[in-house]
Amino acid sequence: MVQRKKREYTKTELVFGNFAIAAWILLGTAACGLIFSFGAIIFLALSGFLVFYELGKKGCVSCFLCKTYTIGMGKLPGLFFTKNTIDNLNIIRKALKLLPFVYVLLSAVPIAIAAVSIIQHSAIYSFSLLVALIAFSILTGSLRRNLLLNRRTNQ
Repeated sequence: MVQRKKREYTKTELVFGNFAIAAWILLGTAACGLIFSFGAIIFLALSGFLVFYELGKKGCVSCFLCKTYTIGMGKLPGLFFTKNTIDNLNIIRKALKLLPFVYVLLSAVPIAIAAVSIIQHSAIYSFSLLVALIAFSILTGSLRRNLLLNRRTNQ
């Protein structure tokens, strides 16, 4: 059994990390809204639910493993934007299995929609959304590459 360390989250990490995740979701929502406005509402609801409820709140192993009580919101920035080991993030296996799906939902789906929109309309707004989505995806993908590709070796 792995000995888990207690983790303390700073207010800066909580605020800016969760703000960056919310901005990523809003960028994807804007990209989905380029083609189908009702699809943007579905994307916002699904991605918000999966990230903040399933990965955040329900993904916690135990509140006793955190020095600061964050209702699971402290580990989200660590999950998406840092190179912490999985053992130090206090995440259950169900949430680890859900992470690749959430990453594809937040990255690949909006990027594909923005690319199709650029081809259809050739607009600067669509292109800037595509660039922003690719930047977020590359940043989190490079930081979480080992987790997304070699998930089974960490279990």
